[in-house]
Amino acid sequence: MRNRITLILIFTCGIIYGQEENNYTRIYTNVLQNIDISHPFANIGIEKDFNGNQSLSFGLGLYYRNWMYNESTNGINLGLEYKRFANEKLYFSLGFSGGKLNYNTTGSFKYGDLDSIYSESIKIDKIVCDFYLKVGFRKDLGQHFYFDYFAGLGARYKETVHKERTRPNDEYQRGFYLVDIRDNPGKFFYPVLKLGIVIGLKI
Repeated sequence: MRNRITLILIFTCGIIYGQEENNYTRIYTNVLQNIDISHPFANIGIEKDFNGNQSLSFGLGLYYRNWMYNESTNGINLGLEYKRFANEKLYFSLGFSGGKLNYNTTGSFKYGDLDSIYSESIKIDKIVCDFYLKVGFRKDLGQHFYFDYFAGLGARYKETVHKERTRPNDEYQRGFYLVDIRDNPGKFFYPVLKLGIVIGLKI
């Protein structure tokens, strides 16, 4: 009887240790999204490990003032991602994220059929959706902290609408600057590069 109790305790402790070793709940933030030059957003996510080598994560982001262009921005971004680990450090993932935001900016427009160009303060409503694949590397920092760095490719859908314009039928003048491409009105699909540095806490 004594030997059986000892075996049960050893077996139970082994299961508990195995669960603590392989399956965590993680809280994290993607540092690069906080300083994105196009549309930065403060973000936090929660990730749950399962089956020892897989995880599922959910992310939430809130858009805020664009520090590069000093533009007032409001909106929310949600994301869902599945990871599969090839070993303790290397992983592959599949994810989807979507955001809806609005911001105030200045655009250049062609005055009717004339060659005259003018600038005007406008409001922009935008929807952005990404579907992507990426590869990443995870490294533990002590018992509770870790960081990831990753790279991937995906497809982005973007829908941009100009509002509060004085002459809504005038043509938007898109240049080669990032802000001109970013604010181009219409619906678009194009490839996107996903890069990130994640800092997280295991709980």
